[in-house]
Amino acid sequence: MDIYSLKREEGPKTDEAVAFVVVAPTEHEARRLAAAAAGGEGAYPWAFEATLVKVGTAEPGIAAGVLLGSYTGGYE
Repeated sequence: MDIYSLKREEGPKTDEAVAFVVVAPTEHEARRLAAAAAGGEGAYPWAFEATLVKVGTAEPGIAAGVLLGSYTGGYE
């Protein structure tokens, strides 16, 4: 499986996801996993608009899933 970095291009609002690091067998699955972990912004930016880059290969036996998520914080 591969390790992917996904990052939103447009600026997220307060309490929305900014980026994810995901282990997945395909780019499509990486986008699906990020979309499932998305917050209030919904799945669309992650499934279709986020920049996706393969950053490495996972060690054998590592399960598919989100390794790290980055979110904006604060008050509106």
